[in-house]
Amino acid sequence: MTTPLQIPHRAALTVVAFALTLAFTAQAAAHNQDGDNDTKVGVERRLEQMKKRLALTDEQVEKLKPILEQNRKEGEALREKHKGNKKALFEAAKARSEAFEKEVAAVLTPEQNTKFLEARATMKGKVKERMSKRKSDDAK
Repeated sequence: MTTPLQIPHRAALTVVAFALTLAFTAQAAAHNQDGDNDTKVGVERRLEQMKKRLALTDEQVEKLKPILEQNRKEGEALREKHKGNKKALFEAAKARSEAFEKEVAAVLTPEQNTKFLEARATMKGKVKERMSKRKSDDAK
């Protein structure tokens, strides 16, 4: 069975994961009086996770921080810009996700990048499972 948009499976998972990240980010910012501070906390938390999982050097952490901050800001801007237009958000998020992966890859060693991409693929699989379960629950 193909999707209405005829989008390859992996690309669809990338966009779904990115869209969910955007949704959770926006929701968290809405509950925090200082949204900018919330973004900084989220970026710091993600950097710490990446540092542990990928054994990043301090220099890599410093290079990745602005990439993560910019990705978060651009994601929020995309979500706002394409509010109500899922197809446009999907395409924009897909392009942003691909660009983000390239920016991160430029900082990581090949081994670290492999681990990074594997972790993203695992997350995408979990997102797909939750969405499939949600669809089957909604159909009942």
